[in-house]
Amino acid sequence: MSEVNVSDFKLKRQRGKNFTEWEKDMLIDLILPFKSIIENMKTDAVWNQKKMPEITCLYNMQQKSGIRIDVQLKHLYDGLKRDARKEKSHDKANLLF
Repeated sequence: MSEVNVSDFKLKRQRGKNFTEWEKDMLIDLILPFKSIIENMKTDAVWNQKKMPEITCLYNMQQKSGIRIDVQLKHLYDGLKRDARKEKSHDKANLLF
């Protein structure tokens, strides 16, 4: 029979705290000056390295609920954009009827 190693089991990742409305607003305010870089579709290494690290650093200097990483802030920003597009689409549909 084969032996089972502890490393064979994946540890469950610890869930982070939810973002507060203040943190969401702060992230939007921090991203606005960098919007041309964030929304740039160019995918070479230079642009990808410029995209979130500076915003993450600025965010973590002002945060109240814990340190966040680039990926967390990017997911939040993408979610906020998606929600804004849905709301705009919903408002547009309501104007037609």
